[in-house]
Amino acid sequence: MLPYTCVIIGYLLVSYSVFFLLDNQNLILLTREDGVFETIGALFFLVTSVLFFILFIKDKSGNQFYFFQTRKNAFFLLLTFVFFIGFGEEISWGQRIFNVQIPEILKEINVQNEINIHNISVFHGLDDDGNRKSFFGLLLNIDRLFSVFWFTYFLIIPILNKVSSKITKLLKTINLPIAAIWIGVFFMTNYLVSIIIALSTIDDLSQPLAEVKECNFAFLFVMVSIWFSKNYSYQTKNLNC
Repeated sequence: MLPYTCVIIGYLLVSYSVFFLLDNQNLILLTREDGVFETIGALFFLVTSVLFFILFIKDKSGNQFYFFQTRKNAFFLLLTFVFFIGFGEEISWGQRIFNVQIPEILKEINVQNEINIHNISVFHGLDDDGNRKSFFGLLLNIDRLFSVFWFTYFLIIPILNKVSSKITKLLKTINLPIAAIWIGVFFMTNYLVSIIIALSTIDDLSQPLAEVKECNFAFLFVMVSIWFSKNYSYQTKNLNC
């Protein structure tokens, strides 16, 4: 636990230090579209995807669902796809890298004219007039769904696994990989630090903050996948938490 903690704390301190060491012009330069933070974040998602795929290949424990069972842990494969999609979405599936023209049908519904899902109007945080959507309008917002994902998977489920024997039994049956609670604490820390910085500055740094926070989440996913690689037992379906 200690080595992971030191690395994570060090990384978070360095990443958020840019808001105190750089002026707004250089900060915006670092966090612009296809800038340093977005590129690093995309690579973090790719590394996470690869590591979870390796876990899937090595796994021999499988899953026991109600109607069927698997020979390998399907959750690792699911996580592989989730983070590969995250990688693709970050670079708009190579749109600018390969100078790909966006299809007309997608151009009509994508608010940033990009080949990705998260900027399609129904998933975007702003309405057609550029105003923030209502609470119900934000139910499908990608940022909110992303927050629900990490909060549920890395905090709620690990806590329930500790306090409820029935849930523990269910999770062991389906063989859901469960991270240690302290990992989830760092996800929450990253989220709270971004809010504190936003509230403590008079400048509108919402876009730079969003990029740095997202890059930090991607880094935490890498650390999670490394932790699983070191602690997951492919034979016994247990984690050394």
